[in-house]
Amino acid sequence: VWEIIGQADGGLSVLRTFRLLRVLKLVRFLPALRRQLVVLMKTMDNVATFCMLLMLFIFTFSILGMHLFGCKFSLRMENGDTIPDRKNFDSLLWAIVTVFQ
Repeated sequence: VWEIIGQADGGLSVLRTFRLLRVLKLVRFLPALRRQLVVLMKTMDNVATFCMLLMLFIFTFSILGMHLFGCKFSLRMENGDTIPDRKNFDSLLWAIVTVFQ
């Protein structure tokens, strides 16, 4: 009841954060869950390395795409105006999005 009344500010209350700590208490009593969390923490190193390598490849091929295809993807209208396509290599942001897609 106290938590519902004090919830007017919308933030996490102190009681709710203590309720989240129950998961740590559960890990102590369940060895299978502890083993799963240890394996998860060990694989996070490999996942972080893979993500950094993936971002390096995306950045490299975005720069290469900007060099080869920059300002070449545009639609020509009948009145002579050019509209850039959504997938383009005109800026680094759109080049990264295009390579990611």
